[in-house]
Order: sequence, then C-alpha cells, then structure tokens
Amino acid sequence: MRVEHYDAVRALLHNCLCTGQTAQNHAGHPDFRAHVYGLIAWIGETSPTGRGKPLATAFRVDLTS
Repeated sequence: MRVEHYDAVRALLHNCLCTGQTAQNHAGHPDFRAHVYGLIAWIGETSPTGRGKPLATAFRVDLTS
C-alpha cells in the first residue's frame, strides 16, 4: 500500500465526519459503508497496524444512510 492511498482513505473518513457520507460518495457506491470498510480492510492486508486509525475513525462516522 502506498502512503497516498492511506492518506486518501483517512481524508475520506475525515470529510465524512465533516460533511456526511452522502457528500463523499462521489462514485455513487450503492453500499458506501461496505466500500469504506473494504478500503480499510485493504489497508490492513498490507499494514495490519496501519488500519487502526482509519478503523477507529470509521466507527465514528454515520455510514447508515
């Protein structure tokens, strides 16, 4: 995993906290929650310790809409 991808996921989660997940779903994923957790799982595949912060942030984001 490249640092740019990790930073992009963290930025996505931060923006979800600030503006809501609907505003961040630019690609129109039908299950945005699954998409976000998939990105975090992908980070965990290459860096198990690196997924901690994004996962903790994802727990704070309302991904139910």
